Amino acid sequence: MWSTICGVVIFVIVLKIVINEINRRARKKFDSLSPDEQAIELQKQYEAKQHYLYGSINEKLVCQHCQVQGKIRVKRVVISNESLTGNIVKVKTVHKADATQMHCENCRVTWNV
Repeated sequence: MWSTICGVVIFVIVLKIVINEINRRARKKFDSLSPDEQAIELQKQYEAKQHYLYGSINEKLVCQHCQVQGKIRVKRVVISNESLTGNIVKVKTVHKADATQMHCENCRVTWNV
């Protein structure tokens, strides 16, 4: 039991050291860039994060909240609703449905269709 706990603690410490080293190297590389290159790199990182979180931009869609065109990101998602039915027989039901997640880059609102 104790050997397992010690093994996990050692693993976490080593993982933390490795992550710190990776971050240090990435920061050193970033600091060596010119200010213009840093701005381009930050924009690439932001775009990659937005694409991962909200999908790709659809230029044809208009936001239903702010009425701006060309700023809507679209992504297919699975929505899961869990509920407990019945007070006596605690039966858990899970409903899953496919949906399209939309996110406006202008007003930052996210909704599902």
